[in-house]
Amino acid sequence: SGNTVTSNGIYLPSANTLGFSVNTVGEMQLTSAALSPMANDGNALGTVSLAWSDLFGASGFVVNLANDLVATHTSG
Repeated sequence: SGNTVTSNGIYLPSANTLGFSVNTVGEMQLTSAALSPMANDGNALGTVSLAWSDLFGASGFVVNLANDLVATHTSG
């Protein structure tokens, strides 16, 4: 670990942030507020042949597609 990107593993890219690397490239980061790719448009969630089965969101859940289509959950 440390603040240098590892070959494959977990490192500390900045204070209070965990970074995840694959093949010496920072791919994903986790903070107390969000899990996100290291770069905009950096990773896919699933693939054509390996899809996720379900997505659950809390009240107020937002789906934002490039600020072009935004859907927000409301009760009822």
